[in-house]
Amino acid sequence: MTGTPHTAKRRLPKRMQPETLTEARYWDKVCSQVRRLGLCNKCAAQYAWGVQIGFTYSHPPCSKQCQAIVDASQGRPRPNGWRTMHKVRPWGMPT
Repeated sequence: MTGTPHTAKRRLPKRMQPETLTEARYWDKVCSQVRRLGLCNKCAAQYAWGVQIGFTYSHPPCSKQCQAIVDASQGRPRPNGWRTMHKVRPWGMPT
């Protein structure tokens, strides 16, 4: 068998582990939701990535309209100028 043994995979930080199909679907769901709120594609992708692995590793929102949309949201502040903007629990369970 090739690849990383299952036990070694667990020791890697989350940002270095391969993405699972469930995580990919959740990323797509979050990204689509914040696009509907008005974020550009780049910022929506960064936001969805930040939700999954932490905002420390994502880029801040662009200075165009996206920063104003993020600032107008009533969510909790996150690192890099982000705020919580969507209403989905982890792995797609509705609130």
